[in-house]
Amino acid sequence: AVCPNAPILFEARVRILEGELTRVVGGKRTTCRPGDTFHLPPHTRHDEHSGPAGVQYLSSQKGI
Repeated sequence: AVCPNAPILFEARVRILEGELTRVVGGKRTTCRPGDTFHLPPHTRHDEHSGPAGVQYLSSQKGI
C-alpha cells in the first residue's frame, strides 16, 4: 500500500505493532519496525509504503 505525497491536516503519533512501514519525509527515507514510534507534525508532506507482509500500527491524532 502506498500513501502518496499528501499533507496531513493533524498531528500524528504512530507506534508500529507488526510488519514494517517505510516513510519518506523531506526526501529522507526511514523504515519503522515493531516497537518503533514516530511523530508527524501538522501539514507534513510524506509518502508511506507498507512492507511485503503489510503493517499494523496504533495512531493517535490531534486536530489543529
